[in-house]
Amino acid sequence: MFYTISLKPTLDLILETESIQFGQENKVDRHRYDFSGEGISVSRILNKMNQRSIATGFLGGFTGQYIVDQLNEEGIENFFILHERPTSISVDVQTADGLTTYKSPEFELSEEAIQELLEYLSGHVTADDMVIISGECVQNQMDNVCQKITELCQYNHAEIILDIRPISMMDYLAYHPFLMTPTMNDLREYFDAEVESIEEIVQSAKKLQERGARNILISHQLHEAILLTEEGKVFISQAAIVEGMSELGVRDSLLAGFAKAYVESKDLSTSLQFATAAALATSLSVDIADLAKIESFVAQISLYEWE
Repeated sequence: MFYTISLKPTLDLILETESIQFGQENKVDRHRYDFSGEGISVSRILNKMNQRSIATGFLGGFTGQYIVDQLNEEGIENFFILHERPTSISVDVQTADGLTTYKSPEFELSEEAIQELLEYLSGHVTADDMVIISGECVQNQMDNVCQKITELCQYNHAEIILDIRPISMMDYLAYHPFLMTPTMNDLREYFDAEVESIEEIVQSAKKLQERGARNILISHQLHEAILLTEEGKVFISQAAIVEGMSELGVRDSLLAGFAKAYVESKDLSTSLQFATAAALATSLSVDIADLAKIESFVAQISLYEWE
């Protein structure tokens, strides 16, 4: 069973246009609402791959209820702690120059809400489960919540995947997470160093492994991913660059694809290949790619061991 935990999900308004002229009215080519982001997105992708998951975390207000209603409509099991303040709205603007995101201000959770989630996880997560924790933990309260969740999952012997931006990632390495998914910027911040080349990426990721992380999955570019395994191997997967690729949902698809493939195969390298196919398929889709589309891309993904 997969559990996905969304610490600070948002309801996204996605606008697509060729360019933006600041200070004046702009018309967009397309727009849509997306209730994805964080673990919710991972649960939606797993559902497209015919994998059962329970989406949980914190939601609030009319925007949070909208997300719950949409998850129910898609048949995705969920157990969210609901609070009064509406879940934040994020505006994503996709132009020819890239993706720009505007996020609402953050707010604190009640201790009652936090305790309710911890009690739910304590009573449900087992050693047979894989728990995917997603979100930013840059506030002291949220970082504390995230650490408690990680500690609880370790105590229950569940496999832990950390897709988080905490105050200090080093505090989480003692829990020996099965998988970490740092971004390039994360690696630069962790070690206060320039990280550009594959060699620099591998050197930085190995430092995380030395401190407790088991496997590390990095989305290097839109068409390339790097995996460091706990056996000390480094695998790189690559897809061809295709016109029209979008960043939206790519990292979540990479993570979900890897988790799904690993649970079924227990093979890290082929899981990386499938994960990259999932990322590529979503980058070429309006929304999340389905399993048939993902599988059609697997043969197009090159995979090799880096030495």
